[in-house]
Amino acid sequence: MTVNDNLSAAQRAWRMLWDRGKNNDATGETIRTKHNTTSNTSQKQRRGKRNKQKYQQTTMHGNNLDLDDAESFGDVQQAKRDNILRVGFQNIYNLPEDSRTSKSQQLVDYVVQKDYDCYMMAEIGLNWRKVGVNDRWFERVLGKFKTSRTVLAHNVTELQQSKVLQPGGVGLISTDEVTHRITSTGKDPTGLGRWCWTRFQGKNGIKVRTISVYRPCEAPGATTTYQQQLRFLRHHQVEFEPREALYEDLYMECADWIEEGDQLILGIDANEDVRTGATAAFFKALGMREAILAKHVQVSPPATHNRNNQRQPIDGLFVTPGLKAVAAGYKAFGVGCPSDHRVLWADFTYEDAFGVSGTPLVHPGVRRLNTKNPRLVEKYVQQLRQQLVHSGLAKRLFALEISAKQHGWSDALQVEYDDIQFTHIKLRKTIERNLRKL
Repeated sequence: MTVNDNLSAAQRAWRMLWDRGKNNDATGETIRTKHNTTSNTSQKQRRGKRNKQKYQQTTMHGNNLDLDDAESFGDVQQAKRDNILRVGFQNIYNLPEDSRTSKSQQLVDYVVQKDYDCYMMAEIGLNWRKVGVNDRWFERVLGKFKTSRTVLAHNVTELQQSKVLQPGGVGLISTDEVTHRITSTGKDPTGLGRWCWTRFQGKNGIKVRTISVYRPCEAPGATTTYQQQLRFLRHHQVEFEPREALYEDLYMECADWIEEGDQLILGIDANEDVRTGATAAFFKALGMREAILAKHVQVSPPATHNRNNQRQPIDGLFVTPGLKAVAAGYKAFGVGCPSDHRVLWADFTYEDAFGVSGTPLVHPGVRRLNTKNPRLVEKYVQQLRQQLVHSGLAKRLFALEISAKQHGWSDALQVEYDDIQFTHIKLRKTIERNLRKL
């Protein structure tokens, strides 16, 4: 067969394919269009089903909950009033090592914006002894508060094996008006970083202790919080498993604190329903109650963890009987620090917490006139002299002096002197306000 024969055969084959394609266009276009439409419709339906089933928590009757269940629960958090102690708690689900990340900045900014006096954190996930100098907690809160004090706890029993990112750990930050009441701070004495606390002094011997606790879930893996604590307990021949051991040790601490007369505010991620089981028995034995659920006892609370579909609050704010929240609730998922846990918050009166209803602290503002700056002092004096002459205050003051020497002091001269003094002070403040920008 020659080359021309091969070429002719190839041409005939292409013509047959072309003719077959044209015939199929006449009969198959509608079918393909219908198939594509059906496919697009089914994709939209499937996408719609996925959107509707994004939240799969169920009610007490077994029905699926709607989107509203992912929103806040309890009271609407208003701007903090005077003489109110605002406390918050959240499992922040591992803080990044880099202090410049958005998650770290959002956490601190949220505490500032909502005026939390005490903010308790669980599962920070950092070994602070191995964090770089520029990424330590002090650098993260620098310039955010007028004053603050923070206590952080993590596992220090395995420093040689552990890395910067270390599962577990807790923290507690106290800010602004309550920092001057702090008398002491402390951590879990075993060094496992299971809890930390801060003690505040009130009036007439009243003391308040805030405690942040993380109770791990049972999980495999050598680096998990549960396995860290299990290795420590087995090394010291403790028969309890980590979750039981935490309640055993914490109970003795809390019992001693209550015996000393302290009021307790304890934030905990219990990793089980706080209304039942070992957690409920633990706090019942101490005589403590959950502040948020006690405030909203008539309403069924939603889950505090976004992968829980059984409406089980596994986080709680527990208080001793002397404390009663005037407002409390759960924030919506995603509020505060980005995490898979909600923010829990409660407001208590100063009278209940500290036994006093004092006036709030007023911090002095920054003066625009700095006497250590010769340039500002010279500018201020020069402008003041000009204004004293321009306003006529100097002439009025000299005339007042002459009249007092000639005729003696009188009520009319007293009124004139008070008016000169008031105008003089107002003039000085105006000059200082426009002296420089802060």
